[in-house]
Amino acid sequence: MDVSNFILKNIDNPHELEKMFRKDPEEFKKEFEIAWKQKPDSQVLSVWYERLYFNDNAGSKINSICKMIFC
Repeated sequence: MDVSNFILKNIDNPHELEKMFRKDPEEFKKEFEIAWKQKPDSQVLSVWYERLYFNDNAGSKINSICKMIFC
């Protein structure tokens, strides 16, 4: 395991992870990809995965239909 990865070092420290994300989101995402490959079963990383890669296509389709009907 790559212990130099700041996400893996702080996996049990949500405050520090959030702080790192806000400081440099692009660097966080790069480091996240490394951490995710090493610990794909981590619940903490699963939450971050959804946060970083969330795509609500169903919600956008519903919003588009509502706009067409009501606008």
